[in-house]
Amino acid sequence: MKIGQAEVFRIGEYEGLGFPPQEHLPAWSDEEAGKHLEWLVPGHYAPEHGRLLGSVHGWLVRVHGTTILIDTCSGHGKERPHTPFFSMLDSPFLENLLATGIKPEDVDYVVCTHLHVDHVGWNTHFEAGKWVPTFPNARYLVSRAEFDLLSKAELEIEDNRRIFEDSIKPLIDADKLLLVDPPSELTGGIWIEPAPGHTPGHVLLRIADPTGDLIFVGDLMHHPIQVLYPDWSSNACRDPGQAAETRRRLFADCSGTNATLFPVHFASPYCCRIGEKVDRGYECIFVAPDE
Repeated sequence: MKIGQAEVFRIGEYEGLGFPPQEHLPAWSDEEAGKHLEWLVPGHYAPEHGRLLGSVHGWLVRVHGTTILIDTCSGHGKERPHTPFFSMLDSPFLENLLATGIKPEDVDYVVCTHLHVDHVGWNTHFEAGKWVPTFPNARYLVSRAEFDLLSKAELEIEDNRRIFEDSIKPLIDADKLLLVDPPSELTGGIWIEPAPGHTPGHVLLRIADPTGDLIFVGDLMHHPIQVLYPDWSSNACRDPGQAAETRRRLFADCSGTNATLFPVHFASPYCCRIGEKVDRGYECIFVAPDE
């Protein structure tokens, strides 16, 4: 996609059937969702399977001479015994990145919106008997609050301990990890902003552009129905109420503007703009890749 001064690539890892809706979005209502089946089906909801449709991907952006990768999916060959969907994957992520014509060494910054299993996996790859940074010339940016949570209290969880050991500690050892306290300006017109709720230290990346901001929202939203129902937080949100409030604030700020939101779990067409206020939320305006 070309938006204003930015060139944006989606780097895919998985796309297809996801979780049952009530399991993923506990507030899901079949009655409410039934009002929107004309656009939910078949691209975003498969009622015949009782499953939502979604994706796991990252976003690669070239703007102002800088190359930024936002979120690095689940990784290749990493053991996650308590989240088997993400365990020991043979992931095409790196091949998909190379298909853009951009090599790992071309990436200047990697921004992890948070440190969940499906957002940090390709931070590293296995080489010469150890995990090493996949993007050797990049600085990896993580919010300090997010790092503190993972590296302390949450290390008691086995999968988190493995995430730290194979996807975070190698960055520290290579002096590639940079902790930030948002709001923080990465470079001219590119900001890391707090977006708490899904996790306490969750952030988004905003690129200011005269034609409309580009906002990479991580897991601030998982499914497009949350635009219409901002209160429907996911079961993975540490603070569902705060996550909903963060969504409402962002949607109100973007409503009726040309700001484009780039989540990492929407199925095709993967991103959207926020339309006018309707009922409990806002109109979801999908943005096709060729716009």
